[in-house]
Amino acid sequence: MQTRQLKELKHSSPLFACRIDPTGRFAVAGAQGNLLARWELATDKKTDLSGHESWVRAVAFAPRGETLFAGDYAGRVTCWSHADETPKPLWSADGHRGWVRAAAVSPDGKLLATAGNDGLVRLWTTEHGTPVREMSGHDCHVYNVAFHPGGQHVVSTDLRGRVKHWDSATGHLIRDLNAAELYKYDNGFRADIGGARGMAFSPDGRYLACSGITEVTNAFAGVGKPIIVLFDWYTGQRKH
Repeated sequence: MQTRQLKELKHSSPLFACRIDPTGRFAVAGAQGNLLARWELATDKKTDLSGHESWVRAVAFAPRGETLFAGDYAGRVTCWSHADETPKPLWSADGHRGWVRAAAVSPDGKLLATAGNDGLVRLWTTEHGTPVREMSGHDCHVYNVAFHPGGQHVVSTDLRGRVKHWDSATGHLIRDLNAAELYKYDNGFRADIGGARGMAFSPDGRYLACSGITEVTNAFAGVGKPIIVLFDWYTGQRKH
C-alpha cells in the first residue's frame, strides 16, 4: 500500500506539533505566535486558538476528542473545547518551569500527563486541571511522555535517552530502560545532542518505540542517522 499526499494545510509561522483528533474531523497544530491552528479537514477551514503566552509545543486529545490539551514554552498547560465554533479555554495551569515539551491523556480520559524542561513528569485531572502527583528522577529535559494502553503505567524519556517507567497510581519509579543510542555529547559544541524525539506504544501494549537520531555529524543542523529503538515492554529488553 502506497502513501500519497491528500492535501496541504498552511500556517503563517513554523509548526512544532500536529495531531488529528480522534473523531477525524480536525487537524490541530502548535505553532509560533502563541497559538494553536485548527483545520476542519472536510472544508480546510482554519481557526486560530489564541490564549497561550508563548509558542505551543505539546498537543494531546482526550480519547473521544471532546477536549484538547496544549502546553507552551511559558510552562502553561491549557485545556480547550477545541471542537466549538469559537474554541475557548476550559482551564489553564502553571505546568512546568520552562518549556512544556509533551502531553498525553490516559486511555480512560481521566488523567493528563505532562513533561518539560524542569525534568519533571506531572499528572493532572483532565476535568479541572487539578494536580494529582509529580514524578521526579530525570536530571535533564524530559522530551516525551506516554500512557501504556493498559492505563496503569506512564513512561517518560529525556534528552540523554533514558526511559523511565512509572506507576501512575502511586508515582513510584518501577524501572529504567536504556535508549542511549539516541544521545551524544558534542565536544565541539559542548552540548548534549539528540534525545528521544518521538515515543509510542503498539496498540496491544507489547512494544514501546523511541525515535531520534544517532551518529550525529553536524550538531548545529541535527544531521545524523534516523533511528528507532524498539523495546519489548514486558521484558524491558531492546528488540531492534
